[in-house]
Amino acid sequence: MVFVFFYALYVTLFLFFRLYNVFCEVGTVTVYADVLMLVNFVVDYFLLLISSHFLQKKPRLYRMILSSAIGGVFSLYIFLPKTNFLINCSAQVLACALMCLTAFGFGKIKSFLRGVAVLFCVNFAYSGAMIAVWLVFKP
Repeated sequence: MVFVFFYALYVTLFLFFRLYNVFCEVGTVTVYADVLMLVNFVVDYFLLLISSHFLQKKPRLYRMILSSAIGGVFSLYIFLPKTNFLINCSAQVLACALMCLTAFGFGKIKSFLRGVAVLFCVNFAYSGAMIAVWLVFKP
């Protein structure tokens, strides 16, 4: 399980550095939708798994997979035309809430909002770690 997490991390970093290098050299980026969805599916699964440990919940495997699939499909959002900042933020919050609803269920409003907040915190920690790795190893 740990191996799969580090493999997903490696794939994410490899794609990130590869796309960064292509963007810097050529000026355009080729993004393959299937690879984007697969990488986001795997990363979302592990972020939800970490969130479930913090929340001390044991969601069923099919709920975690379905929630990760929702996150993978939402990654296609980058192909839509650019909108203003408020619409982007609200779409991401709604996607995160839908992922939490699918993975952990609703229960009470307090536990649902706590799940969304924990998932956001785990996402921010992961994003910060990826930015730190990028800054340390950037070409």
